[in-house]
Amino acid sequence: MLLEAGEHLEKIGHVYGQLQEKFWEVGPACAEAFDKLPKELRKEFISRLPFSRSNYSKWIAIGKAVDDLDERMREIIPPKLSVAYEFVLLEKPERTRLLEERPIKAPPLRRADIIRWKRKNRGEPVANEASPSGKKRKASAQADPAVPGRFYSALKPKRSLTSSETEALDKQLQEIARTFDMEVAFPPIVPAKDTTAKVVAHMRRQVNKLIRGTLKVRAEQNPGRKKSILALASELRIWPEDDEERMRDSLDEVGLAHEFDRIRSEAHELYPMEGPGYPAWLDAVDRISPPREMLEEEAEELRRQLARRPGALSGLNPDDIRTRTADFR
Repeated sequence: MLLEAGEHLEKIGHVYGQLQEKFWEVGPACAEAFDKLPKELRKEFISRLPFSRSNYSKWIAIGKAVDDLDERMREIIPPKLSVAYEFVLLEKPERTRLLEERPIKAPPLRRADIIRWKRKNRGEPVANEASPSGKKRKASAQADPAVPGRFYSALKPKRSLTSSETEALDKQLQEIARTFDMEVAFPPIVPAKDTTAKVVAHMRRQVNKLIRGTLKVRAEQNPGRKKSILALASELRIWPEDDEERMRDSLDEVGLAHEFDRIRSEAHELYPMEGPGYPAWLDAVDRISPPREMLEEEAEELRRQLARRPGALSGLNPDDIRTRTADFR
């Protein structure tokens, strides 16, 4: 039985070492080993594979689906585990439909393309759906917003609000909601588009750097597995279209999933929110200030708060203080 396990390891290592040419042979080899080896040998067997346990499961799924993938399907799928695995997760009719709907001269299929198509085909919400021009749809600040039928009503500000007005408005909305057994729904505040792109780009660079460095060390420590380790590095590379889930998965494959939160936090610290992308009404009323009496009332409240906390301005220079109170003069 140990000899048989060794033969399976040799077969998988051989085809995996030539991943670009023998991509569709890796899955069947993994599925065959899974079916033939007894359970008590699996743990030791998996520990000797040139990829992780998680990837082994994905290769098995691909291997079991290979016979159902015709030549056209294999042609549109690049030799990338994440793309092939996402494709075989589709139901058989969905695979055929995706193939039929895909333009003949379309670029190589991406994992994000499959996920987006699947959600749209199943009637699920598609995050950040873009218009044909590639820009995020944004309602005109001048036009009245169309309120979905699931909402009872909506408030459309005609001018900027002071902090105290915002707090008072929120409090009254919550009170109305409790009285009529409703729920207050606020529009999402998201980072500006440029900020989001910078955050994702930074995360992508850091994840790729960490994975490359880790696998480089492993390749140096295991010269005999260098080829398969380098193949894994190529497979785990994060591309511009990959999302955060894919980044976390790639880190997990090399035992570094715990680094994801650190990398994400670091990216958001480097590129803080530059401004709200939504709600759109902020753009429409940005230049329309609150009434002077409201500003004076706000300034008076600020002075009262400062009087109760004498040390609140300690550590601030005069320019900081002027900036904080500029709107109230």
